[in-house]
Amino acid sequence: MIVTLTLLCSLAFFHFFGKALKKKPAVLYGICILLSLVSIFYPREGGLPFLDFFFKKIMQRGVLAGSLYLSYVGSRAS
Repeated sequence: MIVTLTLLCSLAFFHFFGKALKKKPAVLYGICILLSLVSIFYPREGGLPFLDFFFKKIMQRGVLAGSLYLSYVGSRAS
C-alpha cells in the first residue's frame, strides 16, 4: 500500500513538474540530497507522528527513492 501511494504521488509530481525538471534537473537532485540528509539526522525517537512515518517507513526502506526513479525513467521515455 505504501509503495502504491508513493508511486502515485511521484507520478503526479512528474506529471505536473516534468517539463521544469527537464530544463533544470539539478533542482530534483538538490531535493533528493536534502531529503537524504534530513532522514540521516532525523531523531529516532520523539518526533512528530507524520514525520516519523515518513522518515522511518518511506525514506529508510527506499520506497520514495524507488518511486522517484521509476517515475523519472517513465517521464524521460515519453
